Order: sequence, then C-alpha cells, then structure tokens
Amino acid sequence: MPTVKFDDIVKDLRNKVYHPVYFLQGEEAYYIDELSELLQRKFWMKWRGSLIRLLFTEKKLMC
Repeated sequence: MPTVKFDDIVKDLRNKVYHPVYFLQGEEAYYIDELSELLQRKFWMKWRGSLIRLLFTEKKLMC
C-alpha cells in the first residue's frame, strides 16, 4: 500500500480531491486526530442535509 504524507492529504482535501476510503495509522496520534477532524468537517457539512432527510424519511415510513 502506498504511503501518503499528512501534507499531501490536507492539500488534496483543500483541492476537493477525495478518495472513497482513508486508512489512518502511524506513531503520531496528532496527525491522525487532525486528519480525522478535517475529514469530519468536510463531509459532515457536505452530507448533513442528505442524512437528515434520510432519517426523517425512514421515520415517516416506520410510523
């Protein structure tokens, strides 16, 4: 598996270059925490509306 540096991942995210899966590992927990936070902010803002609509739709169907 190729190794990608922290700065390269951050640069890709800022340029809206996304990958379907991110495996984060390493000795420095700081970098994993920073990337996890960045990914959550990027994708939560993008998919939040869709997730809320899905949850309400499922709730209506179950009632």
